[in-house]
Amino acid sequence: HIISEGYGATEIFFIQEASVILAERLRQNLTLSEKYFLIYPSHSDGGRNQNSMILLNRGSFLESSWQDLTSQAESLLDGAFLAPGDLIAASVRDSTGREWLLASFHGDGADGGLRGEAVAVAVEG
Repeated sequence: HIISEGYGATEIFFIQEASVILAERLRQNLTLSEKYFLIYPSHSDGGRNQNSMILLNRGSFLESSWQDLTSQAESLLDGAFLAPGDLIAASVRDSTGREWLLASFHGDGADGGLRGEAVAVAVEG
């Protein structure tokens, strides 16, 4: 497996354009699920298979601390269209107690990347 063999020391993976099946397989893989936990928005899209997710190292981050902030970020987008699963925004505490704001975003190339700046501002907001 690419993750366990090539990137075993990595603390955070930002994943875009992933299928819901990938999320299921990551959770079912005992080696990976012992080392990592997966977060993704509650309104992922199983049909489009273009979901954003974040995989976090259990030794570095506290799974019980993560909160999905995707809806809050989306509410600040002033009508910019996002499809379900395009964005995951979350807060999570690391093992030292420091809080992190993490986001993974997939935007279609059809808009020339114009939504990227709006999403960054909304997540920061």
